[in-house]
Amino acid sequence: MRPTPFRLLAAGVTFALSASTGCETTTSEKTHYALSDGKSDSILDSRIHQVEAEVVKYPLRSDLHYQIASLHAKKGDCVEAVKALERAIHLSPDEAKYHFHLGRLYLTMNDLDKAEAEFRKSVGLSREGRYTGPHAALGWTLSLEKQQDAAIQQFEKCIQIDPEDPTFYYFLGSIHDIKNDREEAIRCYREYLARGGQNYRNKTIDILRSLGVTTGDLPAAKPTTRSEDIFRAPQEGPSGEPRDASKPSPADTQGK
Repeated sequence: MRPTPFRLLAAGVTFALSASTGCETTTSEKTHYALSDGKSDSILDSRIHQVEAEVVKYPLRSDLHYQIASLHAKKGDCVEAVKALERAIHLSPDEAKYHFHLGRLYLTMNDLDKAEAEFRKSVGLSREGRYTGPHAALGWTLSLEKQQDAAIQQFEKCIQIDPEDPTFYYFLGSIHDIKNDREEAIRCYREYLARGGQNYRNKTIDILRSLGVTTGDLPAAKPTTRSEDIFRAPQEGPSGEPRDASKPSPADTQGK
């Protein structure tokens, strides 16, 4: 049976928010969500209580609820993480990264309708042509929902924003492969290899061979240090201007 990479990858994708407000960390599709052990949970619970005490003092700081969400996510408690992110969004509804991470939580929970809705909000709130993450996450979700043409549009948007990132070509190739569009699948897979893609290189070569491409016809890879992670969060405030994500926005500090 010929490989079906996108569908296999989609089944295993997971993520985690970091405990630091200014850093979003994602796992690869090869890493599965593991619950913390009892000692780690105790440390995380203690940190959650500390941040909750800060919320009492500064009730309008949405970044504190975001921190709480990240801590619950590290525990593997998606339900409580969702609640905390919803509180953050209530206070700062135009913060693109809050909707982005809420969408990722729903994706982890396999609630595709809600994930799609949140990723669309993140796309709408992100500065046009600046961030690929929301488009890629929306494209991934749409493909899981079998909306392949709509998914293609989102990954093509990613390539418009960042044409040298190899990862988007791999996912485009996988979607075209699902659609049995052989020529486009081959073209995209070849672009992935030509741009130095590494994470899925062996799998891509296997698929190309199954599509009738001989090894001697494959492009030589150029060196790259690009991170092959499609879930890159937007890092900007509601105004659309970049900001230091390690510091709360003006909206976050109201009520201090």
